Amino acid sequence: INGKQCELKNGALYVDGKWQFMKSARVVGHFSDPAVTQIWIDRMPMYKKLGYTNIVLVCHWRVFDTQGTGEVPASSVEPLRRLVDTINAQGMFASLAVETYSLGAVVPEGFWKNMPAQQAVTSDGKPAIDTDHKSEARMPSFCDEAYLEASRNFIANLTRQMADKNFLYCETSTHPHYMGTTDIDYNAAAKKAYDAWRKDNTGAPLFPATFPIRD
Repeated sequence: INGKQCELKNGALYVDGKWQFMKSARVVGHFSDPAVTQIWIDRMPMYKKLGYTNIVLVCHWRVFDTQGTGEVPASSVEPLRRLVDTINAQGMFASLAVETYSLGAVVPEGFWKNMPAQQAVTSDGKPAIDTDHKSEARMPSFCDEAYLEASRNFIANLTRQMADKNFLYCETSTHPHYMGTTDIDYNAAAKKAYDAWRKDNTGAPLFPATFPIRD
């Protein structure tokens, strides 16, 4: 990786045969925007000077795919590719973290325009929104096939266009989805998945038929 022999042994990273302590910086930016990405490119010498060895680039779904179909135009990843090259040129590793959940408004608005029924439902029977980040972004159902297909297509298409770059590792959909103050998910797709699971777990309670759900 980046011209170095890397090996993971017993949970430790060895670079060119020597144990390497990793100091990682996790950065979030609009990496499809050339001007914004240039700001991060200009910052990389500072990260190197501060002793960072790995830069984790957090890539939100909505930044690269505004329509929410999972398609990623080649032009949208070009700034990200330049940023990875700069990180490598500084002698640091680059890693990729892809986020497709809704905490922090990650899901593209185009997805919701085409598929409004894919929103998760709370235990109160209401459409689920992001309350942890106060963004009030709509929360998709993890059980919904249309959401899973679009979000996974995005991950596949983004990583495919970055496949020739050197990454230390890649995280897929790293952001937590469940909020501490709201119970989800009770939409139709969740019921379908639960009922299928219950066929092999007959002692489990029936899926709730009315809301709000009592503890």
